[in-house]
Amino acid sequence: MTTLVTGAAGFVGRHVVSALSRAGRTGRAHDRAGGDLAQPASWTTALDDVSELVHVAGVLPRRGGAPWPNRALAEALVESPRAQALRKVVYLSSVSVYGTDEVPGWGPFASAPAPGPYGADKAAAEQVLRQAFGARLSVLRPSSIAGPAPTLRSVLPTFVAAAKAGDPLRVVGPRAYVQNFIAVEDVADLAARLLDEDRDVVNAFSDTTLDMRALADAVKAALQSSSDVVDDRTGDGGKPASYDAGPARELLARPFTPLSDTILAMAEGA
Repeated sequence: MTTLVTGAAGFVGRHVVSALSRAGRTGRAHDRAGGDLAQPASWTTALDDVSELVHVAGVLPRRGGAPWPNRALAEALVESPRAQALRKVVYLSSVSVYGTDEVPGWGPFASAPAPGPYGADKAAAEQVLRQAFGARLSVLRPSSIAGPAPTLRSVLPTFVAAAKAGDPLRVVGPRAYVQNFIAVEDVADLAARLLDEDRDVVNAFSDTTLDMRALADAVKAALQSSSDVVDDRTGDGGKPASYDAGPARELLARPFTPLSDTILAMAEGA
């Protein structure tokens, strides 16, 4: 069986290709050079002689203020005449879908805001794929994916860059705000394992949930940095979110990659 990986040149996709190889599966990499997956014809070409799909592509918005592309890619996929021949589809979604009653599954979450445009588009893509593939679809919803990715501009790579340069690590936002961090290779291995699982949704949450001050301290410790931490947080911000790592831990069947290892890899640009 051949497994198509979309977005295979990207941050997560390239790790999925490696995970499939480690698992002894035959993977086929697809990136933008292989055709525009917003067109059903491109899907038809990409799915030739393919029995499984790990759909990672489409996590970034189009330029010029155009709509987020995730739902459009899902709609193009299901319009392809080869889509219904797929034995299994794994879709990389996001924790960003949570925040409304229409998207159950988080578990305890004290103060869920409504999802932004990205989360709403991911949720819409999930719905399109679920209607088309039913029980053949498994959705992976990761928290904050961590790993070497020079183009990412979120809090962890910002802290790593500052610590490497010896600059202050400035912590802002409400004191109760936390993030759960999962290594990109763990997300990739979870996606590969889901190809053999009959699971609807798996929250890819790890054992590492930190507030932003604790994250800054973790970066300093991992890199043995002399940078100062400037704590400019204000207020409590309500009760912090709770992340249940149990389902992902069971599926991964190995320990999660330590955050300190990920921080070192980010600093080295590995």
